Amino acid sequence: MSKEKSLLFSIKDLENEIKKNLLKEESKNNDSYHLSGTQHRIMKYLINHKDEDVHQNVLEKELNLTRSTISGVLQTMEKHQIIERKKSKLDTRTKTISLSNKSEEKYIEGKNKLIKLEKKARKNLTQSEINDFIRIINIIKESIND
Repeated sequence: MSKEKSLLFSIKDLENEIKKNLLKEESKNNDSYHLSGTQHRIMKYLINHKDEDVHQNVLEKELNLTRSTISGVLQTMEKHQIIERKKSKLDTRTKTISLSNKSEEKYIEGKNKLIKLEKKARKNLTQSEINDFIRIINIIKESIND
């Protein structure tokens, strides 16, 4: 394997290029705080479930993250006023998690940047190549988890 390029490192390189591109876009807009992928996933879940009481344990299960990971990410998001925690109406021992008003706008901006980057990533590929790539990624994920 020393002469051939590592598959996993190639995937990691691609991930790094995606992050670099997104950060470059954010710096153009003078965004001082950059959201992580996990924070985006939490925001998406909260937007899709904004009419429900969402608790930390729900996010742990739905996003397949550990309690400590979710706890740390939520603390950071609360510190940056991305989320709000309020006492639950149903159980005062727990807190519900919701997005702050400004963070919904930030999420929509981020989503639009991802859509733009997705279009750039697809521009030199056929739909068949995209389908093959996704199929191969799924095979790799299955193989890793065997």
